[in-house]
Amino acid sequence: MAIHISQPTPILCIRHNRFKSDRCWRLSDVCVSETNVIAVSGYHSYTERTFIDLFNNISDSKSPQEVSSIEFEPHVGLKFRFVCFLEEDDNLVTSIGEQVNIVTPRENKTLKHRVLKGIVGYLTVWNGNIFVTFDDSSTVHEYDRQLNLLNVIQLKGIPHRDSCVSISFSPDAYFVCTTRGRAMKLSTKDGVAVYEFDDHTQQSAHGLSVSVSRGLAVIVWQWNDVRVYSIDDNSLILGFNVDDAVYRIRMSDRGTIATGYHYTGEVKVYSVTELLSRDQLKSKGIVDQHNVAMSKDQFKLEMKSSYSDTTDMFPKLRAPIIKQPQILSPTPSAEGECSASVKISNADPRTKRTQTDTYDSENDMATKRKQKILRATPVREEENQTQTSTENIFLKAEATIGQSGGTIGIPNTHVKLHIPPNALPEEVGNCVIQLKIIPQRMLKDKAATTFWNTPTVVELLPNNLQLREHVKLLFPHCFVLKGPRPSAKVLVSHQEQETQWCTFNV
Repeated sequence: MAIHISQPTPILCIRHNRFKSDRCWRLSDVCVSETNVIAVSGYHSYTERTFIDLFNNISDSKSPQEVSSIEFEPHVGLKFRFVCFLEEDDNLVTSIGEQVNIVTPRENKTLKHRVLKGIVGYLTVWNGNIFVTFDDSSTVHEYDRQLNLLNVIQLKGIPHRDSCVSISFSPDAYFVCTTRGRAMKLSTKDGVAVYEFDDHTQQSAHGLSVSVSRGLAVIVWQWNDVRVYSIDDNSLILGFNVDDAVYRIRMSDRGTIATGYHYTGEVKVYSVTELLSRDQLKSKGIVDQHNVAMSKDQFKLEMKSSYSDTTDMFPKLRAPIIKQPQILSPTPSAEGECSASVKISNADPRTKRTQTDTYDSENDMATKRKQKILRATPVREEENQTQTSTENIFLKAEATIGQSGGTIGIPNTHVKLHIPPNALPEEVGNCVIQLKIIPQRMLKDKAATTFWNTPTVVELLPNNLQLREHVKLLFPHCFVLKGPRPSAKVLVSHQEQETQWCTFNV
């Protein structure tokens, strides 16, 4: 019987100083080494500079200290930088666009460099070798530590017009997550599918990772539903929810799960044994008495003792910028606030929508490292379902509003909803109102060969609320369709009517 936990407490939490001082930074990837050093990569949405930050817990605090940082010059049109540890923290393998580099944080220089024949879609390390997937492709290339090509793997089990966005390995299977939200187990012999994971609620998978020594696979469903499976019999062992949308997830062989969040840059680390008892793990055959995943104290102790002198391993000063042949210096786009008055009603509880693709407020997905539309078919909601898909979204805020009115704001987005006095019905009194922004898919403008966001969907809950006055919605330009006629959509419905959309220009 699987165990479900609602929003467990992580054993470790990292909050980047760079994300606190500048909200234009974005997280791309996160990785935990065998000695518990944490690497975080990302980019600046305006300057397109990319970075790799490394953290080591050199104190007893719950937040490890940043001990090294490498910054790179912009790579024209591409921002997503992947990172993995190689050779137990001595070196890092990283990629952006078609380039793959092996860098050393100790000397802040590139040791190996190779330009591939395609845009890297995902990068990981297994058994000392480097595995790379490509955008719009079902092939995986295997390289040695000198970046020499060893093997080309054909993932025949991936359907036509689908591709791999993340991959992990076991001795007898490939575990892949596809652009269409499928989580699959493929045979290493011929690459055909032998099993497909399903959460039975028509949600989409957005990332996975495998720990062979623990016999576990972790999958993120619909951004914040994390589930742990046995890789032997594919059975569900554990499920838990997180309070934000997981952008990247990786599991280490020490039984820890690292999650990264795109907009906040926050990294949270969970321990499997913190979430499951030892007896439950042993009954599943996951670990034995002498091979138990670390607890919270063990994790901090090992991070502290990984490098007694961090000066020898990592320089405490920021690394010089690594030059790349292509440099781009875009001018930051101006952000302003648009407003519109619209009579907003409620969301129809009978209609359920699933998320489509990663939403990015600065058109960060306007790169070849794009994600494609996932499942967006309306689904009837079951009465016994404890959580609706509208809760699995990127952005939301709630506030208690009375007859005097008030304002609901979503942190770090400049999105605000102003409710004037006497807007609520007299019989309602004080009411907890939720404002939610649902990410929509990206569409390509063929004429301009540019990517734009589809109109933002704003939803107002509870579902039986009828406002008597017009409310004012404020949001920056980056939340609307940037085209000849920018517009936004607001969900409007009544309990006894079908859901309708109200579109207004801004």
